[in-house]
Amino acid sequence: MNKVRARGIRASRPKLRSAQLAAGFKSQAEVVDKIQIIEGLNKAPRSLVNRVFRGDAVDPLSIERVAKALNVEAWALYLDSAELEKSNALNTQETDPRQASSTSHKHKSENALDTEYTIDDSINSPEVVPYSASTKSAI
Repeated sequence: MNKVRARGIRASRPKLRSAQLAAGFKSQAEVVDKIQIIEGLNKAPRSLVNRVFRGDAVDPLSIERVAKALNVEAWALYLDSAELEKSNALNTQETDPRQASSTSHKHKSENALDTEYTIDDSINSPEVVPYSASTKSAI
């Protein structure tokens, strides 16, 4: 049973990526290996690193473990309020069907008139409505 974490701290993906590159790591797998070496673990903490890099809400200790491998302070990786607002705004636009834009396509018809089609992307099966480009009225 997968439960959504109600508490925890989220890491900033851009800050993680920047710290990862600054530490000389090209992949998350290299970060996993570094944590395994530092902590002397038998099993690599892949799911922990994956959750942190995905931006899931995690225990502060999890971010500290990743930060130690990246040679940065844990607080430097925390998601700040400006990044959170930006992320929420992007997610709202992507999931809100009222924010979906209509896509217009021009098509050259046989009688040499430009016909423009409007496709409503906010519904599951798009409805195509042609109208004349010269009069902008429905055909």
